[in-house]
Amino acid sequence: MSSETIPTFHRGGGRNWGRVWRMILKESREILRDRRTILTLVLMPLLVYPLISIGFQKFLLTEGEKAKRPKIGLGFRNEDEARFVMRLIAVGEGQVSPNRGSVDNPAQPSLPPQEFEALVGEDIEKEVQLGKVDLGIFVESQDFKEISENEDVAVDLKLIAVKGADYATTAVSAVEKRLTFANARLLQERLRVLNVKQRPEPVATKFLLLKPEGGMSSGAVSLTSLIPVVLILMTITGGVYPAIDLTAGERERGTMEMLISSPVPRMDLLFSKFVAVVLIAVMTAVVNMASMVVTLMASGLGKILWGDTRFSVMTLVEVMGLLVLNACFFSAVLLSLTSFARSFKEAQAYLIPLMMISLAPGMMSLMPGIKLEGWLLIVPLMNISLLGRDLLQGMVDPGAAIVVVSFTALSAFAAISLAARLFGGEAVLYGSSIGWGEFLQRPKRERTAATMSAALLTLAMLFPLQFVSVNLLAQIGAISLGARLLVMGICSMCLFM
Repeated sequence: MSSETIPTFHRGGGRNWGRVWRMILKESREILRDRRTILTLVLMPLLVYPLISIGFQKFLLTEGEKAKRPKIGLGFRNEDEARFVMRLIAVGEGQVSPNRGSVDNPAQPSLPPQEFEALVGEDIEKEVQLGKVDLGIFVESQDFKEISENEDVAVDLKLIAVKGADYATTAVSAVEKRLTFANARLLQERLRVLNVKQRPEPVATKFLLLKPEGGMSSGAVSLTSLIPVVLILMTITGGVYPAIDLTAGERERGTMEMLISSPVPRMDLLFSKFVAVVLIAVMTAVVNMASMVVTLMASGLGKILWGDTRFSVMTLVEVMGLLVLNACFFSAVLLSLTSFARSFKEAQAYLIPLMMISLAPGMMSLMPGIKLEGWLLIVPLMNISLLGRDLLQGMVDPGAAIVVVSFTALSAFAAISLAARLFGGEAVLYGSSIGWGEFLQRPKRERTAATMSAALLTLAMLFPLQFVSVNLLAQIGAISLGARLLVMGICSMCLFM
């Protein structure tokens, strides 16, 4: 018998980090060798963003042509009324609003140029209804005459427009603004002739326009609000396929059993897959963001979307740290779901609702007035979105940032711990797929309580029924509120008992 000792493998003990590192490299190489990963990581960003840019430019050009100020057609009953009103509009057209303006540029015209066309007809109301003229104007005073600062002017005008029409709203607004300026101008001249020192507008208003602290110019789409949405979308896009392929995909190919039976701790296997998914997710997000930035800068759309925003290197480093944190959280959640799946299709079915749910927090961060405080500090995904927005605005509360980072890290740890319990379990490895007919069959073994999966499935089926029934009953107006509450309570009891 040979004196050589047979090496034994122990699943416990200290972790061999060299082996873990080699496993991470192996998992990463396998993912990067797949052409579908290359398509998602490199080719799609290089193609998608230029195509979106071309479409956006086409949209802006098309809308710009539509937005060019056409002539506004004004309908009058006769030439005298048309001449009088057009004279008033001309007085208001070229005037700067008296005693108003901007502190930075007080001589800036108050109104943009607009062309008006006077049309005379017999039945102006009918012409307005048919859309042949944008706005009808009747001079209801019988003794109107030419405008003069030496005589009093008292004329009543009646504006006729189609209710709810966009062109009518535009025409009414344009005419009313010019008539307001004309009235102020005429009153000013009349007071001057009468030697009255009181100005026509006793209380004047001036505006000092300041740039926001974040540096975003007015009128620009807030990049600080869009970045969290992009982070979430790009991280999910990059992490979904690797997470499925390294768990459910390996089980479907029959290689999962080989990995589990190897003399390697199960946690090391899962940790290597987790790091590989995080790496691919971060790389995908970085490539997408870089492609987006380069495309916007090259196409000239960056100025439209970003305004005058400038980011420091430190801000970019902070955003990168947030991106990695976001990738860690998502990768842990993805692995916890895909580790439970028995096949590629099943994993995809689990991840579709997750992707839909993940959009809501990003969209919430676009809403004005939402601050990172209170219970929002511990809402997954939404706290990351709001923290990303505050980072780019330079208004981060250190205490809130610590809470968000800590809670997100704990959530990621909890998700990866759940994945560790599910990863490689016998129920997942050797369990068979369940057909629809098995749901209607009695269990082979009598149980005192329902299984967790059966309870969750039943709850998922009952919740939509409860939601629809309760909300339909709430809309019944024929009975009192107390009776409706009683009926809704009985309905909920019948569903869940």
